[in-house]
Amino acid sequence: MVNGKNMPKKRVRLLNHLDRIGFAGGIIYVFYYPLLNVHTKKVMEANAEENEGLDEETKQQQAWSEIQETGIADF
Repeated sequence: MVNGKNMPKKRVRLLNHLDRIGFAGGIIYVFYYPLLNVHTKKVMEANAEENEGLDEETKQQQAWSEIQETGIADF
């Protein structure tokens, strides 16, 4: 399970910062990747003029899509 939702077998899913991964037997891990969170905020700031008027969730989704396409650049 990822974030409380069952995942079909053989499905690939990219994890986001602080996603919860559940395994059989009640074992839960938290995916901790602060660099991803920092990069997402920087992408949102870089696109602030383009995304003016959008809600925060939409801005995060657009930033996440851009990160998936381009990867995380070195800072």
